[in-house]
Amino acid sequence: IMENIIEDSIINSYYVLTGRATVEDIVSRQDFPILFIGPDEKLDENGLNTMLDYFISTEEYEKCQELVELLK
Repeated sequence: IMENIIEDSIINSYYVLTGRATVEDIVSRQDFPILFIGPDEKLDENGLNTMLDYFISTEEYEKCQELVELLK
């Protein structure tokens, strides 16, 4: 269960960070919305690298590229 929560939080944060969804969209669509990187948090390399590791493990390389762009 904890792994699913972490995965959901990473995916939700990806959508918010890339502008595909707002926090309000996430809250309205999910019973238990959670973000890996909160909307008021400073983007840091460690958090984004954790997200990259997740998307590499799921072979979603296009998402990785978008996250790499955020690190620049």
